[in-house]
Amino acid sequence: MTLKLITSFHARRCLMLYQLAFPEAEISVVPVDCYGITRYNWYMQEYGIERVFGELARCGNQFIEDVKEYLTCHR
Repeated sequence: MTLKLITSFHARRCLMLYQLAFPEAEISVVPVDCYGITRYNWYMQEYGIERVFGELARCGNQFIEDVKEYLTCHR
């Protein structure tokens, strides 16, 4: 098992990337709050909104080809 400490708003993309790269490995990602951004307050400040939605956009951009390939192989 691999344990990674990652900023909370970046954790999902890291986990997805690790799972794509190492599909047989059991990976745990531990999100860590930083920059004053948490799951409870990210939407209360402009900086938090920009960080969270920026990460969401990067998830889509980074994984679009992987999702297309996966769907093509599993039809």
